[in-house]
Amino acid sequence: MSGDYNAWYGRVYPRLSGHGLWLRGGELNTLSPEQYGRRPFRVLFARLSTYQDTAESFTHTQLYAIARSVAGVFPDLAYLPPRHDLPFFEQDRVPWLLGTQTHRGPRDFDLIGVSNSIVQELVNLPSMLKHSSIPLRKSERMKDATLPLVLLGGANALHTSVFWTDDPPID
Repeated sequence: MSGDYNAWYGRVYPRLSGHGLWLRGGELNTLSPEQYGRRPFRVLFARLSTYQDTAESFTHTQLYAIARSVAGVFPDLAYLPPRHDLPFFEQDRVPWLLGTQTHRGPRDFDLIGVSNSIVQELVNLPSMLKHSSIPLRKSERMKDATLPLVLLGGANALHTSVFWTDDPPID
């Protein structure tokens, strides 16, 4: 799913958890959405947990800062939508992988960097991909040049053997 979901966010944010604060963007030291058009390589750093659970993550902000400092790279952040907000996403076919700064879907990025901190988060990856129209099989993703690469890292990356298959959900 690609596209600009700013109008959707403007319409539904009062009904989202915490009045949509988790999806508003504009955190300290983040690039303005206007930079999206000026930086040709776009990276979406996705957390497999909600903003409320992971917003203070040191490594997530470090990844963002490193990417932001590279010429031509536009980073954005995405979080697992809170359970309360899922009906709003589903009703309007909004991807779960949605940039907080740009409100853009995953096909508007060149790379999705999935940050996995704890093993329990792994169960969220298939749902995040599925509800963002990203195929769960690498072989399917590789056939579509419009899809971003999906890379996984983080503190739990050593314990992701569940994804070590012939056709994994990550690249």
